[in-house]
Amino acid sequence: LNDYYDKFYGPAAQPMKEHFKLLEKTFEEADYFAGSTNDFNHILTKKVMQQLEVLLKQAEAKVPADSVYAKRVDMIRTAFDFGDTFLEMLEANCNFDFIKAKEKLDDVKELSLKSISHSPVILYPYTQNFIQRFWGNKINEGYQRVKDGNKIIAKLPDEWMAMLDPMGGGEELGLWKPTLGTESWMPLKTYSETWSSQGLRYYYGHMWYRTSIKIPKNYEGKPVRLWLSDIDEKAKVWVNG
Repeated sequence: LNDYYDKFYGPAAQPMKEHFKLLEKTFEEADYFAGSTNDFNHILTKKVMQQLEVLLKQAEAKVPADSVYAKRVDMIRTAFDFGDTFLEMLEANCNFDFIKAKEKLDDVKELSLKSISHSPVILYPYTQNFIQRFWGNKINEGYQRVKDGNKIIAKLPDEWMAMLDPMGGGEELGLWKPTLGTESWMPLKTYSETWSSQGLRYYYGHMWYRTSIKIPKNYEGKPVRLWLSDIDEKAKVWVNG
């Protein structure tokens, strides 16, 4: 590895070595197990991203402009900027800031196109499709709900009360009834944490959720829409019974 870093990054060998060493160590020691990008914001924390950025800037300062080493460091800069922007997009989405999320989504798409058109490619070519499939539709729909005079009047909470229903009989049992107590239900976060990170790593069955929100009185008699955003598989919803 030392030989590789010396020959590939030249005068930027040491900071680039530390950059990748930190990146690998961060994933190796992460206590998160969900696939895809679902836990990246917990693994690549703001502190880690800041440390990676410092090392990358050190590398950029060491390579002569227009040198082959500068071009190689710039490839990593593009990949880093993509990851940093993607994390900002996820954060904005979880904060219901769909205007910022849409801006970051557009930036992510631009960076992915730049990465794919580069020779050699910097990111996996399917990245663009992946972003649109898992994030693009949801964020674009959220953006439509806060433009042209529309606005969010109540945000659904992150943590709901939840009940596992492995046999799928919850509807017959009346788990939808508003008067039902929730003493035997468990708190479960719905968008900041995955099932895996909350101890449900091997459960794939039905789940019941229950929560309550307050609608401002000045919206009484006015049309209000409930938007549940991104749902894995399918859902059936009861409102006030």
